[in-house]
Amino acid sequence: MRLAIFFGSLFLLSACAEATFLRPDIPYQSASGSVQSSKAQILGAAVKTLVEDGYQVTVVDNASGLISTAPRAMLVTPAQADCGRFKGPLGSNDPLTFPQSNTRVAFNILAGDNHIEVRATIDDRVDTVDAKNHLTCVSRGVLDQTLLNEIKAKL
Repeated sequence: MRLAIFFGSLFLLSACAEATFLRPDIPYQSASGSVQSSKAQILGAAVKTLVEDGYQVTVVDNASGLISTAPRAMLVTPAQADCGRFKGPLGSNDPLTFPQSNTRVAFNILAGDNHIEVRATIDDRVDTVDAKNHLTCVSRGVLDQTLLNEIKAKL
């Protein structure tokens, strides 16, 4: 009986211990490719694709070939990004699997004659009892490649 009380108390104390955050451990991945189009054609197709997908385009710099979007709330899976893990006494949890996900995605597109690169910027916010934790996630390249394919289809 004493042993059961000891382990029960130990379990309750460990359940109250604060979880620690482990940063993503994979390298950032983007998507790039060659196309048979001018920089102007690529920029036009990219802006059209982004607007159709519901993104707010905030910057279009024709001279440098840069397009940026505002972050947009989006459901992102662990297969698409690594947002680290919360490690606690009862196991590890990926913030992207939490029921109240606050994930936001923005894109940067770099275009040149016959070349395009797509980079997703992903962040998440986890609300805890003590604070709001802003997490910077690492793209696995899936969202980047999907948008790249959509842009290529418009060229």
